[in-house]
Amino acid sequence: MPRQQPCPGYGGEDDSEAARQGVSSGARSEEHAKDKAADDSTIERAASPPRHIADSLRRTIMRRFPVTAFIVVLAVLFAVSGWQLYAHNEAARFHAVDAVRTSKSSIVLKLHVVYPSGPIATEDYELVDDNGKSRATYAVGDRKGTIATFDEIIHGYAVTFAFDKLVQDGIWELNTKHPRTLADTKYTVTIQQTAQGESGQRTFSFTDPHYWAVAAGRQYHIRLDAHKPTPSEADLLHLDSTAIAEPRYLKIVDDFSAFGSPAFHRTVASARAKLLRS
Repeated sequence: MPRQQPCPGYGGEDDSEAARQGVSSGARSEEHAKDKAADDSTIERAASPPRHIADSLRRTIMRRFPVTAFIVVLAVLFAVSGWQLYAHNEAARFHAVDAVRTSKSSIVLKLHVVYPSGPIATEDYELVDDNGKSRATYAVGDRKGTIATFDEIIHGYAVTFAFDKLVQDGIWELNTKHPRTLADTKYTVTIQQTAQGESGQRTFSFTDPHYWAVAAGRQYHIRLDAHKPTPSEADLLHLDSTAIAEPRYLKIVDDFSAFGSPAFHRTVASARAKLLRS
């Protein structure tokens, strides 16, 4: 039989070649798409950390957050508790210091001396500190009633130091001593103090401070039995005694007479000498 020739209208070998080229092109497109998908997956995996690392980070964040918050809460609690414990005490201390700073304070120290005979009749020493303003005053009078007064402004804390010295020497503790004789010079001490809204004052007198400091001996106590009006020799041998010497009276007088500047002492000495010559 004669061979049939392909019909030019049906394509023949050209159609088969085109078909093969189409299949190859489709295959290449599919492979390219797969390669791109693989590349995208690789990029995505590279951009995201591994799963176990992400889980570890999440657990770390979850662990750290409560600890930080707990520390902050504790710090606030400690601060509030400390304020409640110490604020009241500190406020009380502040008010106490402010009350002392703003309160009125004053010191008045006086020594009045009365001479039973001689040209000088009286002497007065006065030391005053009124809220930090200090002065010393000395006055001397004769038998005619003439009184000369001298004042000195005291700068600094000399009056306060004198007050401390007088307190140390017993100005708040010594009591009145009865006069030994009517011919003795009489000393009267007065102290007044105001501080922190409270005030105190006392006065005591004595004579012959040198006697009480040096010559005073002992005081003896005799116990008398109601059935024995006259003490026996045995009673006299067992007498109780106490020392009556008290040098602090003389120290008080010396504290007053020693106070003041050299110029003030020269003025006092000059005034006394003038009265003694009159």
